[in-house]
Amino acid sequence: MVGSVINVDIMFKTIAGLEAKKQLELIGEDPDVMIGVVGGGSNWGGVFFPFIGEELRSGKVRRRYIAVGAIEVPKVTKGVYRYDDPDTGRVLPQLKMFTIGADFVPPPIYAGGLRYHAVAPTLSYLMSKGYVEGRDYDQETVFRMAQVFAQVEGYVPAPETAHVLPVIKEIAEEARRTGERRVILISFSGHGLLDLGNYADVLGFEKHKAFMRLALIKICGQGLHQHPPYLSILLLLSSLTS
Repeated sequence: MVGSVINVDIMFKTIAGLEAKKQLELIGEDPDVMIGVVGGGSNWGGVFFPFIGEELRSGKVRRRYIAVGAIEVPKVTKGVYRYDDPDTGRVLPQLKMFTIGADFVPPPIYAGGLRYHAVAPTLSYLMSKGYVEGRDYDQETVFRMAQVFAQVEGYVPAPETAHVLPVIKEIAEEARRTGERRVILISFSGHGLLDLGNYADVLGFEKHKAFMRLALIKICGQGLHQHPPYLSILLLLSSLTS
């Protein structure tokens, strides 16, 4: 996990954000809100640094940028901006970042990628200057939103990725109240096809079956040719767990 907070790692991954910018230009969309989850920071920075960097160079940041973490590891909302060890062995040089302490022992939540104790220095700096908002959500709330997302979209998000969903709901409800159109760009950082048992444990249904049925119904409704990898994996899991 230490690698994902190092600046050079994040800069390397900004290819994802550069590609996103080009894709948005091709479809004629301009996002108002950017939302991504934060384990260490490379997923968030990789997608959104090209956008916010362009805005900072122009002298005005007009979009909302939101970083989301797990409330069980509340570095995004309760971390202290100070120098801290990036590793539990306290071998590497200290970095200035929002941290809840290198000695923090994370609880056994299923979003394993969000259990790191701090936020990458470059993202922490943007947060300290008020350019990036922070949110933390609990596991059950996130998983229930993931269930709704699977029912509506036909994709099962990874537990880490699903942490963006409560923010989308917040922005959508705000847009409904004001009557304003909002375009949201999220970093859909992973699928949850190997986390179905974890979802079942938290949401209280028989392992795998409910989520697979919801996803399969949606996928079949959209046309099998659109989702061959997802369909084959879901069918395989279904045969193994039925």
